[in-house]
Amino acid sequence: MKEITLDTTIASLLDDYEGMKDILISINPKYKKLNNPILRRTVAKIATVKQAAIIGGMEPSDLLNRLREAVGQEPVLFDEKETREPEPLPEWFKEKEAITLDANELLDSGKTLLQK
Repeated sequence: MKEITLDTTIASLLDDYEGMKDILISINPKYKKLNNPILRRTVAKIATVKQAAIIGGMEPSDLLNRLREAVGQEPVLFDEKETREPEPLPEWFKEKEAITLDANELLDSGKTLLQK
């Protein structure tokens, strides 16, 4: 069996481990959405364990290790600082000004985005 990592997709888990959908649901009831076949064929193909943890309101390391334990893999040790602190924003992002568009004002004026 493949090693489960934070980058493993949910679709891979479902394909590689029998009963994984039920394991995920038992870990977090928010994953009941995996009962939807359309969700499994779309979002699950791109969502990783790390992303699923965030969506489920869990620490990624907690979800990862619970999944690994469920399939008999050794837990992974994490540096707490590494899993909790977000990466700093890149300089190019900090320098950009936010532009706010008031759609109500635009509609009330009778103009469109293409008109000046």
